[in-house]
Amino acid sequence: SSISRLMHSYILEKYPLQADAVADNWRKRLAEKGFLGKTTVRIAVLDWDEHEASTFSGDSSYVAKSDSLVSYYIGKRCEIASTGYIHCSWLSAFTVSDMVLLCFFVLFCVLLYLCRSYICVLYYRMLRGSSPAQPASLVSIEVGEQNPVMAVAESGPHVYRLEDGLLFDADSRILRKGDKTVKLTASLAKLLKHFLEAQEYRLSMSEIKQILWPEDMEVADSRVHTMVGRLRKSLSEISEWQIVNGILCYQLERCSNE
Repeated sequence: SSISRLMHSYILEKYPLQADAVADNWRKRLAEKGFLGKTTVRIAVLDWDEHEASTFSGDSSYVAKSDSLVSYYIGKRCEIASTGYIHCSWLSAFTVSDMVLLCFFVLFCVLLYLCRSYICVLYYRMLRGSSPAQPASLVSIEVGEQNPVMAVAESGPHVYRLEDGLLFDADSRILRKGDKTVKLTASLAKLLKHFLEAQEYRLSMSEIKQILWPEDMEVADSRVHTMVGRLRKSLSEISEWQIVNGILCYQLERCSNE
C-alpha cells in the first residue's frame, strides 16, 4: 500500500542500506544454493526530484555499465533501488555430460569438414548413379523477420491504446487496463511516450539520456538503468508489456504467454 511504501522510505532515510552488508548477505545465500560466481550489489537512492546517487559493493568494474533484471524497489517516489549483479564463466553452465557431448560434436564437425569431398562424391554415386559434373552451388535463403510488435494506435490527442487493451493517458500519466490503474511519474510517462512513438519501439541509451536529461551532458548509465527498471516494474503490475535489453538500447514489446 502507499502508506507502507511511504513508511519504508522514512525508515530507509533514517537507517540507510549498506551495499557491502547487503552483498555479503546475498553472497552467503547464493553460496548455500551452490552458486560460486561473482556478485555485486548497487544501492541507488532516488530523491524527490528524481536525482540518483548510487554506491557499489566490492569490485564493480565489470558491471559499471551493465543493467540487471535482479532489482528490488522500496519506498514511494523517494525510492531505494537494490540491484544485484551475478557474473560467472560460461563454462560453469555445462555439466560433465554436456562437455563430453560438446567434444563429440566438435570432433564430428571437424571430420565432416575434412571428408566433405568424399561424402559428396559418395552421395551422388549412391543416389544419382554418377559423379557431379561440378560442385553444387550454394543457395541463399532469406529468413523472415520475427513477428513485429503489434502497432500502437492513438485513440485521442495523447491517449494510446496498446494491443492487449492497455490504455496510456500521457496527459494524466495513467496506465489503465480494466479496473486497474497505475500512476506514473512525469519522467516515466515521458519515457513511455517516446517508446511508443519510436521506430520499432526501440530507444538507445543516448536517446533516453537526451529525453530525460537534455541539459546534462555527463549522465551515468546507471541512471538510465534505474529509470528503465522503474518503468519495467510499472508495466509488469498491469499488463503483459515489457522492456527488454538490447545492445546499447532498450525495446518495448509484448510478452507472449504461449
